[in-house]
Amino acid sequence: MKKTALFIAACAALMFSCKPEPSAQGGGETNPDPGPDAGVFMSIKMDKAFADITMAVNAEGKKIPLSVSAVSLEDLKTPVEVSITSDLSLKTDPEGIISCTLMDDGVFVRPESEGVATLTISPKNATGGHVTCVVTVTEKPAEPASVSIVKSSDAFTDGKLRIKEGGQFQLEAVVLNDKDVVTFDYPVKWSVISGSDYVNVDAGGLVTAKATDKAVSSASVLVEVDGYPSLTDNVTVEVQSAPTGISLSGSGAKLNDDGELIMKVGNTATLTVEALPKGAYSDFESSSDSPNTVSVTFDGTTLTVKGLARKAGATKVTLRSRHNSSVKKDISVYVFDYEEADLKPGDYVYYAPGSGGGFISTDCGLRYADGASSVYVDAKGKRTSTPKGIMSVWSGFYVGVVVNAGVDIKLDCNLLKECKDGSKAENLYELRFFDKDNLVGIGGVHALVLRRAQSSEMIEWQHNNEFIAICTDKKDGIYQSQLNGYLAFSQNDMTNGWRTESGGSTQYHYFEKYSKCGFVPYLLQLFYTRHLNNSNYSVLPAIEIDGYTDVPKPAASGKGSTGWFLPGELEWEIIAEQVAIVNKSLEKSGGTPFSGVYWSTEESGEYNAIGHTVNGNKVSIASRYKDTRTHSNGSAYARAVMYL
Repeated sequence: MKKTALFIAACAALMFSCKPEPSAQGGGETNPDPGPDAGVFMSIKMDKAFADITMAVNAEGKKIPLSVSAVSLEDLKTPVEVSITSDLSLKTDPEGIISCTLMDDGVFVRPESEGVATLTISPKNATGGHVTCVVTVTEKPAEPASVSIVKSSDAFTDGKLRIKEGGQFQLEAVVLNDKDVVTFDYPVKWSVISGSDYVNVDAGGLVTAKATDKAVSSASVLVEVDGYPSLTDNVTVEVQSAPTGISLSGSGAKLNDDGELIMKVGNTATLTVEALPKGAYSDFESSSDSPNTVSVTFDGTTLTVKGLARKAGATKVTLRSRHNSSVKKDISVYVFDYEEADLKPGDYVYYAPGSGGGFISTDCGLRYADGASSVYVDAKGKRTSTPKGIMSVWSGFYVGVVVNAGVDIKLDCNLLKECKDGSKAENLYELRFFDKDNLVGIGGVHALVLRRAQSSEMIEWQHNNEFIAICTDKKDGIYQSQLNGYLAFSQNDMTNGWRTESGGSTQYHYFEKYSKCGFVPYLLQLFYTRHLNNSNYSVLPAIEIDGYTDVPKPAASGKGSTGWFLPGELEWEIIAEQVAIVNKSLEKSGGTPFSGVYWSTEESGEYNAIGHTVNGNKVSIASRYKDTRTHSNGSAYARAVMYL
């Protein structure tokens, strides 16, 4: 049997239930210890070289090395303490050829009579796989042909044994006959052939690593078959020094230049840990001084940090050497409620044409600080007392503040698609396919943004009064029935809807009702103003806002925002909820806070439109005259909004 075919069922645990067998302590005696229960999964590992062995009938016997491990069947992760002597059972078939005894680190096999026996090693009461080896007992020893050092342990990497300074490792060697079968009849001798300053080895193959002043020191250990000096094998032993320092690199989050980790509640950062000097062994353990705020685990190479809850100030995470407690790394972790990509009321919004025409929202204060104090993060991720947006780190310009995030508004412009005449409805024609899916936002979240500045002075709604929404005396005007709220673009449309001819019959299609969002009414008011081409009836707040150039029109940028428009009923409801935050952000950022009276898209009659008075943090609504000819309070400020 060749070595490549020796491994029958070793070095891997098989996932099936194995019926417990009595432990053959010298031929079939039952071990009375019940071992772990069936809620445990056990793995038994044996090097494949021992799957087939031979020994003379008068040999003294030898150990087959084993290792065992176990986990809970509930999650297959939680380790369970098991041992070879207590939790394994042995069976020999047939009996009488060999006797076996469980040891702390394997099974000792003694020959009894000539023949061939199969030794099966199984979990006693746990679920798991078994391993077997075939033992042939002969009258005379087989002649040795080679010797090989067993390198199946996890301590070997690329055939090299890596061991910590001051540590020990038990080497095992197998002598093979001319049929590549392990023979237990020949003793071996161990020696250090190079690097004796770093390791020594005893007669049984136990390697001890000495102290070293290098990160990694190399030695070579030789084994030879006693009496056969030409039959040898050797292994390189690399002795790793104890760490004198720790290096960290991250993914998911990274340490800033101050060695701090700033992260959001619920987020996880993984930091790759390397012992210094490079090549030294990693014996680190991790801890957190606030486990309810930050959880931390270390698997030997990766430190995993998770933010559990917001906390004022830092949570200290420590990585420390078990060998030398003075070798450690302290990380200050700051956990906050949101990160820059999470839009919230009061955030500053920039338009950055250099980044493809996109918008950038900048944080106006991380919320891990208690009370009214704020902590900011600069362009390098370091904590600072200066808001990031005001530092002008972006290649763009400041356009306004977020009034609300998470706005799920139906900006339905399907009614505009029937405006076929581009020469008469140019501004509508190019916008008729605008859809909310074109808006920017994190996870589909849209934000309402208020422009940083308002009109330089209070302006009229119209110079001459006209109820635009129900205008019936202007040819090709915009029409709306106050009873049903439908829009049309001519008197005929107002009466009949728009018509198509199908099979000789006329079909009528009524326009969809527009929402209380100001976006569509603003476009219609602008269309009315341009199409009518009469300055006396122009909607002056719409003209004011249409002239703003600090944010490109939707047609110019393709998508990303609605462009500026006059707020309607919905937008003013949102503004009223957040006016305190918005005013504070505008004041801090150099914008113009709300103060006074402001127009909306809503009309309340031929002579009146809806005005919104902002006094401190209070917003009140009142019908207001459209012009100063009929009343002294016929003017208000225009303040634009847009959706991102």
